[in-house]
Amino acid sequence: HMTNTRMTDPEVLELRYPVRQEHFSIRHGSGGGGKWHGGDGAIRRIRFLEPMTAVIVASRRNVAPFGLAGGEDGAVGRQWVERADGTHEILTGTSPQHAGNYNAPFAVCQAAVLYVLRTLVGADIPLNEGCLKPVRIVAPEGSMIRPAYPAAVIAGNTEVSQSITEALYRALGVIAGSQGTMNNFVWGNARVQNYETICGGAGAGPNFDGASAVHVHMTNTRMTDPEVLEVRFPVINERFAIRRGSGGAGQQRGGDGVIRALRFLEPMTATILSLNRRTHPHGAAGGADGASGHNYVRRADGRIEELKGNDLAEMQPGDTFVIETPGGGGYGRPG
Repeated sequence: HMTNTRMTDPEVLELRYPVRQEHFSIRHGSGGGGKWHGGDGAIRRIRFLEPMTAVIVASRRNVAPFGLAGGEDGAVGRQWVERADGTHEILTGTSPQHAGNYNAPFAVCQAAVLYVLRTLVGADIPLNEGCLKPVRIVAPEGSMIRPAYPAAVIAGNTEVSQSITEALYRALGVIAGSQGTMNNFVWGNARVQNYETICGGAGAGPNFDGASAVHVHMTNTRMTDPEVLEVRFPVINERFAIRRGSGGAGQQRGGDGVIRALRFLEPMTATILSLNRRTHPHGAAGGADGASGHNYVRRADGRIEELKGNDLAEMQPGDTFVIETPGGGGYGRPG
């Protein structure tokens, strides 16, 4: 008897997909010895009788060129082109690798592309490499989505992946842009440290409004409850609220971002790594763009210090770090 496995029941597989279970047996003697024996493993071999591929956006042709900020000084992709043989070239025209850290290893790029393609299939299929067969990712060596060593890549999995996702959705016009960032907020001193990502607005679609105050696409983290945060750290959760009106207008409205304000009670260093501070989450089918994000520090004496999307601030007791996250784009021209 096996528990805590992620294997799909082969009988279910055989009903839904053309597969055959060819071999299943206990792998005797594969568990470790000692007082606490891990138990034997298993061998399972399933043969797919047909290629697991996905036919994706077959009717989409001549998509207009587009650009989307992939960093403060770069862009991810320019166009999606369907070739005569039915394959699709995507992300053509991505900027050279970033001098800072807005670079994504190619594995991150592939994962973001696979995520988008999987959402377009319109059927409940297993996540599989076949989804990538209809496309050719144009990612030259030394670009933001295939950087050369020793390029910095800390923003690759968190920010550039979001830009790849939004670029592909924008090329297809199937959904408006979401906040397009994870709003990475890191702060601390020698005694305590904390890292959180912050939610924002989701883009609207042809028959639904965008959700407000949610994590989108590949970001999906929980934030520490305010009561726990304030007990464990020398900070005050001054405000955490929906940023009303930040979603783009349209027949279907984009979701609103949030406002997060933390007041510090000890000297600390705070950093923000975010996108869509100088650009906007795009609207689709005539819908309006979502509002850009905004980062700033409100000092204890009332002074406001504006921050960039990727910035650092030395916080003193009584200072408040404020993050206003982007709203999602609207879909369809407002009535």
